[in-house]
Amino acid sequence: MSTQGGDNIEGSARASGVNLVDELEFKTISSAYQEATRNLYAQQEAARNLHVQEENYVN
Repeated sequence: MSTQGGDNIEGSARASGVNLVDELEFKTISSAYQEATRNLYAQQEAARNLHVQEENYVN
């Protein structure tokens, strides 16, 4: 019985470690996604501004 209890504790520690790794990976991916989204929005805004400037220049 005591060995089984020890195994359960060790297994729980391993599971917690995996969850921590998963959480860290999720946060890393989430941060990268947010940065990419901000960059995309910035590029779209720059393109819109350029287009408006070109329209104003032509008119």
